Amino acid sequence: MIGKLQLAAGAAAGALVAGLLVYAWASLWLVPAARLEGAETKVGEIAADAQRQENERKQDDAYLQDRSDFDLCAEYLSARGLPVDECQRLRGLSEK
Repeated sequence: MIGKLQLAAGAAAGALVAGLLVYAWASLWLVPAARLEGAETKVGEIAADAQRQENERKQDDAYLQDRSDFDLCAEYLSARGLPVDECQRLRGLSEK
């Protein structure tokens, strides 16, 4: 009977030590590595998003550079449901 109790106590102590070693290993190595990997992933996502936004701005700038004042005015007013009659006077400005 005492031998079985000693065996059970030894197994419990061994399980406790093994659990503490696994916990220490996870908290000292796995968690920091996961945090670092997560941070690197986030930085990569931010860089990719910034590049995408820059490309969109370049496309917008190129589009706006190719448009005349009249075209920009007409597009702005028509998008808001307003008449484009006021933009007619911009047609003559480029000729002068």
